[in-house]
Amino acid sequence: MHTTNSPHEATNGSHPGEPITQRVVLAVANRADVQVTELPPLYDFLDPDALNAVVRSNAADLELSFSFAGYRVTVESDSTVHVRQES
Repeated sequence: MHTTNSPHEATNGSHPGEPITQRVVLAVANRADVQVTELPPLYDFLDPDALNAVVRSNAADLELSFSFAGYRVTVESDSTVHVRQES
């Protein structure tokens, strides 16, 4: 894991075969500097299948934001994931 002094972190672009839900969990774990297993289940915050389906739909100008484990996560249409700590 790495620690960043940035107020948010972005992971860019799509990774073929990697669900957006996996990228979200990894991005939050990296930002929080914890192991993925230390985070609560994503499904406690939203429906992972629905998130994957929305991102796979390739909707133009998509920007979906939600709270997860004390962080504000924003997913954009190009599968960029932004993570910032909630205040």
